[in-house]
Amino acid sequence: MQSHLHLDHTGAIGNFPNATHVVQRKEYEYAFTPDWFAAGGYIRKDFDKPNLKWQFLELNYNDEFDVYGDGVIKIIPTPGHSPGHCSFLITLPNSGSILLTVDAAYTTDHWEEKALPGFLASTVDTVRSVKKLHEYDDKYDALVVTGHDPIRWGEFKKGPEEYYN
Repeated sequence: MQSHLHLDHTGAIGNFPNATHVVQRKEYEYAFTPDWFAAGGYIRKDFDKPNLKWQFLELNYNDEFDVYGDGVIKIIPTPGHSPGHCSFLITLPNSGSILLTVDAAYTTDHWEEKALPGFLASTVDTVRSVKKLHEYDDKYDALVVTGHDPIRWGEFKKGPEEYYN
């Protein structure tokens, strides 16, 4: 699953030729012809490879996509950082819900509506997407993981305790 196709999210996808890469169609199309101010965020050779298998989603703003139909992984359209950006709600039976905002909410300050990220395609969509993600957090009482917050990153469990202690 690709939240979006910016260079810091696509560099290794060519190393998984048997995978199906799921992305919003509007994000894929925009990545080939981005606006001048966003062009530096995309490296076409990372995702424009003939051996990659793509599954394109055409989700509207209020849609969500349940990847396996069991409620465990849901893809949530959160445009703003990029036109086809998506976030993910992961609901595990023993861990509860985890809301991966990816770059829809860059940092805790962004999540708390104290600052905007430095790179975005639409300010209005960015603000609305954070508001939408707050509604998911309220509904699922989720652990919120912002995309690029170095301070919070140290607080998160990254794997089974026996593997990282």
